[in-house]
Amino acid sequence: MRKILGSGLINAVAAAALMSVVGCAQGTGEGNTPEQPQSLRDVQIPQDFTFATSRAVSVTVSANAETLGAETGALEVARADGRVLYRGPLSVSQPLSLNLSVPTKDDVVKLRLSANGQEHTADVSLGANGGTYTF
Repeated sequence: MRKILGSGLINAVAAAALMSVVGCAQGTGEGNTPEQPQSLRDVQIPQDFTFATSRAVSVTVSANAETLGAETGALEVARADGRVLYRGPLSVSQPLSLNLSVPTKDDVVKLRLSANGQEHTADVSLGANGGTYTF
């Protein structure tokens, strides 16, 4: 019985060693070698590429008297992740134009307008330069 276990163990070790040698030999043939790393001098960056991680946008928000139900309301403008960009009043008589800095990955801002115990929300898509919304 001991002799069978010993030869089984030897066979298992031999099989594992053979598999590791065969596995390491894969992909070493011609044509399978990776390209040599390029020099930084060889890297070409397109002329219209920008390294900027944020952009300036203009968001214009207005509200009509029926929606607002009061002369002024409290406006909050936030990024999609919830980070607040602006908090302040919004008047029926005057649209609010905000110049904001947003991450280049953001293509929408969230609006929340509170007045007379009511709350209104909206998403504003940001084009190349910003967006507009009327409550």
